[in-house]
Amino acid sequence: MELNKIKKNKSLFLIATTLCIFLIGLVVFFSNQMKAQADNHAVSGEESRDPASSTLSTKNSDQFMLDKQFLESLSLLNQIKIDSSFFMNKGFKNFKDNTVDIVPVEPGRPNPFAPVGKASPQSFPIVRSKAFSTTPTTPKIPATTNTPTEAVTVITNSPSKIWTKTVDLSGSIINTKTSPSVYFEYGPTAELGSVTPETKPKKDGSFIMNIRALTTKTMYFYRAAAKINDTQTLYGEVVTFSTK
Repeated sequence: MELNKIKKNKSLFLIATTLCIFLIGLVVFFSNQMKAQADNHAVSGEESRDPASSTLSTKNSDQFMLDKQFLESLSLLNQIKIDSSFFMNKGFKNFKDNTVDIVPVEPGRPNPFAPVGKASPQSFPIVRSKAFSTTPTTPKIPATTNTPTEAVTVITNSPSKIWTKTVDLSGSIINTKTSPSVYFEYGPTAELGSVTPETKPKKDGSFIMNIRALTTKTMYFYRAAAKINDTQTLYGEVVTFSTK
């Protein structure tokens, strides 16, 4: 009897021990599960606090505000009204168009910065005729008289400072050892007709004269002339220009 009682107590102890181990295992298992879920929630919270996602949300909010302001500005434009009576005002109707017509001209010398009269006509091309002509002209000019034996050349340069009633006529004389008297002949026709006072050229052979009292929007002909002596006179070619 005592032996059976001991065996019975031993069996109860084993059963109790097994139950305790089983309960301990359950506790450990569920505690691990709860810890894993807590870690997952922590990671999810960190992702929700990601700076990149926060910046993107801020940008979207800013864009929304800009779009809203733009639409509000457009709605304000609909409230603008133009008072058309302004165009019927007497002061507005008295406005005048002061547009200045620019008369097209042809270019002058190929190199406007080159000195005048320093080179020969062959090596230094100078526009001598029709520099400012709007239509081709072939004026009849009296032939040059008393051409000297020296290679003296009179050149009619392109005019400058062309205005409504004034212009600067330009000429030059090259290969001369003396200081001849120079002047210009000009007029509204190919026969010229007007003569400027005589003057002396500069050291480089150039000479310029200002002509006044011209007619507006009129084509003029002119040429340079030089008196080598009392019996010898040289002329440059004829150049045309139009006043403004």
